[in-house]
Amino acid sequence: MDAMKDILEEYTDEEKLWGYFPIAYFHNRWKSLGYKDFKPADYDFLGYSMRAVAGTALPQGKEQLDAEPRTLNGWQLENLNKVLRVCSQLDGQVLFVIAPNNDGNAGYYRYIQDVVTKAGFDYINATGYLEEMGIEIGDMRDISHLTMYGAEKYTTWLSGVVAEKYNLPDRREQANYKSAALYESEYEDYLENKVNHGVMLGKYLESITETRYSVLIAARDEASAGLNNEIVERLRKLGLRTTPAGGYRSAYLGVVDHGNLLLEQVGEPEGTEPLQASGALADGTPFILQSGGNQSSNHASIIVDGVEYAVNSRGLNIVVYDNFAHKVIDSVAFDTFDQSLAATRGIPNLPELKISAEEVSAPKVTGTSRVEGIEIPNGQKARVRFDDVQHGKTLYLSLDANDIYNILLCRGERVYALYTVWQEPEQNNLRSTQIELSDGDAAAGFDSLMIVPVKGDGKYSVGHVIVL
Repeated sequence: MDAMKDILEEYTDEEKLWGYFPIAYFHNRWKSLGYKDFKPADYDFLGYSMRAVAGTALPQGKEQLDAEPRTLNGWQLENLNKVLRVCSQLDGQVLFVIAPNNDGNAGYYRYIQDVVTKAGFDYINATGYLEEMGIEIGDMRDISHLTMYGAEKYTTWLSGVVAEKYNLPDRREQANYKSAALYESEYEDYLENKVNHGVMLGKYLESITETRYSVLIAARDEASAGLNNEIVERLRKLGLRTTPAGGYRSAYLGVVDHGNLLLEQVGEPEGTEPLQASGALADGTPFILQSGGNQSSNHASIIVDGVEYAVNSRGLNIVVYDNFAHKVIDSVAFDTFDQSLAATRGIPNLPELKISAEEVSAPKVTGTSRVEGIEIPNGQKARVRFDDVQHGKTLYLSLDANDIYNILLCRGERVYALYTVWQEPEQNNLRSTQIELSDGDAAAGFDSLMIVPVKGDGKYSVGHVIVL
């Protein structure tokens, strides 16, 4: 409270109210509240920015160590001497550290170094060790602050320097080190949150390029125009070989499992056929991927262990699976058509129209008016439920002919197979078609199927669904 009083000493009564009780300030201007009042500041995470400010320059580097000393003013020098007096009374060693920066104060830091070392204490200006830390564009938020990515590099480097310099033992494996379990738990949470807060594609790819993660990628619409050389190189370091680069409006699928390329498929530029693949990660977790460029389905699907995780937005849709925790920890789409490479999170949860198998058991011939079927409202999906598990090998159905649909076979709430029904643009009534199920899908059985419109005129309907 004393500190708050000192901070607010020169503030007006209204400004003090903001500091003590900010909700009162917001209520006072309730009618003027806008989006920016609720938007997270610069995608902060643990107090550090996740996004670098465009054009932020890297610090000088080793040149800062050779700066001409600049004398501190009276009160600054007085405060420094107070700190030194306290340090001289401590039963231990003291290290003074300057974090990486580009704030133009190198001369003052050099002067502080001379005062501190003359008093017998150790000193490090970390700005002189940028190469050792691996600091690069995106690691500095501005001239004085690191992003979270830069802070992680700095922390790793500094902890190593301190451990070596002072011969500090690693006590984490000792039985009486009670904080070890808590540390590991907190670190696991940190890693997960670092991934699912990432909004800079280059840094995001860097954070998931390790064997701990499996990465599943499906492109939608157009995913190549905004890819620069840096991003392509990051994708290659992730484990991809072809990458989506150069494939204008082409479909693209990729899976990197424990750092190994499990599959990669690239469609033709402006191709009319989507790509689909399925398989299992090293721990047995099944997945189904689908990617459609602008001229095909214009749709992306990433189903992991029976659950749809794709954001299904333009660009690269990415799902990250933690191989240690055995769960999906992030789903994000980066708009790699646009130079901004904007990130979007939020898995679509379409409202579900429930249909019993009896309601669609009467066959409809091709050409039957779609109004004689059951309408699937735009922006929804339909689930057809059966009374018992179905093991038939052929799925007969009729759907609105000028649309594209995904047919998902489900057991309970989980998806285990995906089939696509194609459009015939010249027709606008129901079209009868049949899908031959694979032996494995038929043997496994399903108790419902999901009909998901993925592209069309916004008017969707189903006539019949029969399994034989």
